[in-house]
Amino acid sequence: MRPRSSLLALLLNCSLAISLACSWSQAEVSWWLSVSGNGYAIVAGSYHTKPENGTDFGDAAVGGAAVERAFVLRNTTNRTLYLAANPSWSTDGAHAEDFRVVGNLPSSLVPGASHQFTVRFRPSALGTRTTMLRIPHALSPQGPWRSFDFRLQGRGVSSGTLMVQASASKQTIAHGSMPLDDDGATDLGAVIGPGDSLSLDLILRNGAEGGLLQLDKVQLMGPHAGDFSFSDLPPGSLLDSGGQALRIVFRPQDQRPGQRQAVVAIHTSDAAKPVYLFVIYATVLPASDA
Repeated sequence: MRPRSSLLALLLNCSLAISLACSWSQAEVSWWLSVSGNGYAIVAGSYHTKPENGTDFGDAAVGGAAVERAFVLRNTTNRTLYLAANPSWSTDGAHAEDFRVVGNLPSSLVPGASHQFTVRFRPSALGTRTTMLRIPHALSPQGPWRSFDFRLQGRGVSSGTLMVQASASKQTIAHGSMPLDDDGATDLGAVIGPGDSLSLDLILRNGAEGGLLQLDKVQLMGPHAGDFSFSDLPPGSLLDSGGQALRIVFRPQDQRPGQRQAVVAIHTSDAAKPVYLFVIYATVLPASDA
């Protein structure tokens, strides 16, 4: 029977051997291939994106110009490193199609050789877009294959510009417009009392050709907002150059004479004016004027 001290030493030696084997295995994977961006190393399997190494592409306009980032592959072994063919790379995830490697990667890299490649980000929708870029590689054309994976991220932003127009007069209603600023384009007219109503038809249009503009919501604000209402617009509607109709209705809740005003707030993905504001107004006439 072995002394207890001998058994303990044996266990420690086995534990050390396993630890070294695991460390060698992990190091071997990192020795095969390295990837960097802007001179900064990218960790294999990383889910963290950074502007510094190019894995965070920042903002790109939906429907606009693509954003590109350059990366460098390097063979860190003393043997020829083979890359998979057809395809030499892949992207995974719901937004995979938004990220594409320009062209193909080389079929192989000799020891110490490097290759620069470009990834193009062209968002298909607004918001944060992510994918995992996978680069299979091996020390033999027949494998076994390993994959250098890392995450890419970008954000799709609006390339559209909201324009508001009075349907009847075709007059543009400017952002920040107040009563009398627009030659009466936001004047709904006059009524006698609660039994009457008036309406104003507007067209919400995307003024940027080929751009994307998303309508989030419409609000009415101010002390007289309850006297006005508007036709429902589905949240997330995409506005094009043809436009979307918006009808505003004035129906006073009481008989008090005087002018009633409300602020219309149109929330969109327009980066320059995310909230488009203007004032509408109508007048309640005294009953004696009927």
